[in-house]
Amino acid sequence: MVVVFLLAVTAPLAIAGPDAVRATDSGSVAQATDVPPWLERLTLWLRMVREHSPGDDDMPARIVGSWSEAELEELRTDFFALVALQQRLRARRASVTYKEHHLNLSDVQEILGLSEDESVRGDATRILKRAALLHADVAMFIVPMSPSSIGCLARSTVLVEDGRSVGSGCAGTHWVQGRALLDAVKPDPRKDPMVRLWYYATIAHMLGQSDLADADPQIEHAAQLFPMDPGILFEHGYFHEAFSAPHVQPAAHASGADRRPASVHLKEAAEHYGRALEVNPDFVEARVHRGAVLGRLGRHEEAAAELRRAAPSAQGPILRYYAALFLGDEEQALGSRDAARACYNDAAALFPLAQAPRVALSHLARRHGDREGALRALRDVFTLPADERDRPDPWWKYYGWLNQNSDVLLRELYRPFPAGGSR
Repeated sequence: MVVVFLLAVTAPLAIAGPDAVRATDSGSVAQATDVPPWLERLTLWLRMVREHSPGDDDMPARIVGSWSEAELEELRTDFFALVALQQRLRARRASVTYKEHHLNLSDVQEILGLSEDESVRGDATRILKRAALLHADVAMFIVPMSPSSIGCLARSTVLVEDGRSVGSGCAGTHWVQGRALLDAVKPDPRKDPMVRLWYYATIAHMLGQSDLADADPQIEHAAQLFPMDPGILFEHGYFHEAFSAPHVQPAAHASGADRRPASVHLKEAAEHYGRALEVNPDFVEARVHRGAVLGRLGRHEEAAAELRRAAPSAQGPILRYYAALFLGDEEQALGSRDAARACYNDAAALFPLAQAPRVALSHLARRHGDREGALRALRDVFTLPADERDRPDPWWKYYGWLNQNSDVLLRELYRPFPAGGSR
């Protein structure tokens, strides 16, 4: 498994804002005949936002994906400036000069493509949402395939495989654009279901790709907007649990990306899983994960209590396997040999070719002086198929993403936004 996490952060680019506007009388400045580059790019971006088919790596996504961080920052600034300008123009019935380009109200309305009602309210929410979908698709489908650094922030990421740094990667600037655009959704992004789903689905995608670098700021921003959302709290907990993984910690420390010990991340994970359970006590997956991290923290009584509560309600063989395997570890830590053996046998029954329950049974027997039982369990391991693909064991993928498939969430996110649609 390749894991990506952030190496260093640099200061954001300084971009001129709407204060670059000069109000004038309607006839005091002649209209420029040539379209300036900033307006050309903004007009093209708005067209690409309209024409993009959400979920596709289509031509609009490829065009926007070829633009640099500075170009994206500038066009976003220009877009917000023009949205604000139309309100000023309505109030004053005047014209303005923005970046040396003369504009009146009809010019701004034509550029933005807002309806009359949207223009009156100064509400660009429809465009903001479609634009956030476009930038997310660029980040997910275009930037990872690009041979250049276009679409990347001015910072590095670390690629980790089996605890070793194996290269550097890209922290996506298009995620920054998406977050900034959705922050302007009216009346309040914190109450908008689409904004919440955008975060939930894109974070699930990042975690599914083990992209901890992009997930970090995405989760932090989502947590500010939706502090009590159980799904996002679960994703936040998983992020810290993934950072505590044995195959991530050595490279995170060696690179300086995050020198906090695993125990710090485990405590953060336990807290976020716990908060998710406060909101939704039936969130079984959060309970299984909380039991696992509490066990790693040595809080075995609490861990066992969580796992005993979760095990009967766990849905699906993989989650039931984890619940049984982890509960076996906690029963063993608490000295309950028979209960631990029963749990490990339950896990083995769910995945008969998995080696983790057999190794656990061997360790349990050895710990209680049963040398023959320990050897017998290990002999069973050596009878398993040599090829790992022929002996599936969910434990090997525990630090991968188990929660709801991100593809399902993304399809739900895209559904209300057909290509070229007005929504």
